[in-house]
Amino acid sequence: MTRIGRNPGLRRLPLAIVVSAGGAVAIGLQMPRIFDAPSAVPIGIAVSFVFLLVLIFCAAVLPYGLLSWDERAGTATFGRRTVPLATITRVVRSVSAAGGVVSIVYRFFSTDGPSVRVLVAGRPMKGIDQEALTELRRFIRALPIVEPPRTDGLTDEQSAVVDAMSDVGGRSSVGKRLLLEELEAILGPEHPSDLMNTPQMPTPGGTLTPAAHADAGKAGPVLSAQEATALAEQWERDDRDAAAYLADKRIAAAIVRRVFFWVTVLAVVVAAGAIVAGVVIETTHGWVDSDTNDLLGIALVGCGVVGGLSYFGWCAAADAHVRRLQALGRAWLDSRDLEQRTRGLAPELLAAWTQPAPGTRLIRAVCYVTASLSGLALIAVPVIITTEEDILTPAALLWTTIIAIVVLGLSIVGFVVTARARREARQQFVLLAGWRLMPPKVEPAAEVEGAG
Repeated sequence: MTRIGRNPGLRRLPLAIVVSAGGAVAIGLQMPRIFDAPSAVPIGIAVSFVFLLVLIFCAAVLPYGLLSWDERAGTATFGRRTVPLATITRVVRSVSAAGGVVSIVYRFFSTDGPSVRVLVAGRPMKGIDQEALTELRRFIRALPIVEPPRTDGLTDEQSAVVDAMSDVGGRSSVGKRLLLEELEAILGPEHPSDLMNTPQMPTPGGTLTPAAHADAGKAGPVLSAQEATALAEQWERDDRDAAAYLADKRIAAAIVRRVFFWVTVLAVVVAAGAIVAGVVIETTHGWVDSDTNDLLGIALVGCGVVGGLSYFGWCAAADAHVRRLQALGRAWLDSRDLEQRTRGLAPELLAAWTQPAPGTRLIRAVCYVTASLSGLALIAVPVIITTEEDILTPAALLWTTIIAIVVLGLSIVGFVVTARARREARQQFVLLAGWRLMPPKVEPAAEVEGAG
């Protein structure tokens, strides 16, 4: 059996111990404020250290298992289970990018049931080393991974782009070709001569990028150098046509969006000025008279209300603006021939699909407010119950809890719905981009001359 890397969580165990110790000391020093006992600090540190270490262990170690394989025997070991290589037909590629944590994970599935995750690359938790990556490439080549069926009309490369465009990442089933191409991009070509055979093509900006197309593993479109040059020139003409097309369109939502934006900014500035004025007055005079205090209070409350309402207005106007821009982009594309769809939508029109999907800004803003209020209500209920004063009746507390749970659940549903809508918008972006995003291959000049 040849093991492919080590568990990334175990590799970072010394760092986990240091982080747990630091957090435990910080928590333990606060224990005397809660428990009036001489042993509160050492017990708090000990309990906190164990809790934090177990928490980090569960989050960083348990998701990843041991992967080994025996090429001659045709078997692989997922943790404690051994499965035939012939049963490993599905791989899910996950990309995470949230809170400064970035990772690329491959999860291998066996038709016998077990699966195993491999952290290919990541930050701050590092993936497997170069030797293990090389062995992983050999392992993938030996697997009978099937091309996943797709209902969204995307290729593996396009689906990977959709995942990468997300603020938090994504996951999708992929075929063998994409996995090997990604590992080759990380490790580099196996033979130096491969670098000389990598076809390239000019982009509209004039730079050279490695060629890729929607179906690199099959007989995809291949352009000659002259055709690639003509394509770049056509892209430039498309850009000019799109700019002239947009210049003739007036979008009222864009003006409303700009007005709400500046009203929101003004409300924040005035509120900040009121806070600074109150601090300065209290610092210089040692007190704030009632009239001034009332005036500052009215300014803060008024700015809060105006700023909140204008922000919701900005969200609604921004959603309307993006919806209109996308409609214009589709109309421009519908008025042109099939070759235009292949070349891709002009970037100036395509930019509408790089913004949050229409409707999601306002829904998320509402969900943030309702989730926060319902969460505060759920925290407040047990506090009220423990107080000696009967602020609310038991029936009122029960109804408050039920309503808060329902509202919190609806808020979570809203976040899920908007996340799906934004992923669908990213899928549309990839499809509408066409060759702009994934240009076809270009025949090397030597091959073109030889063919002639």
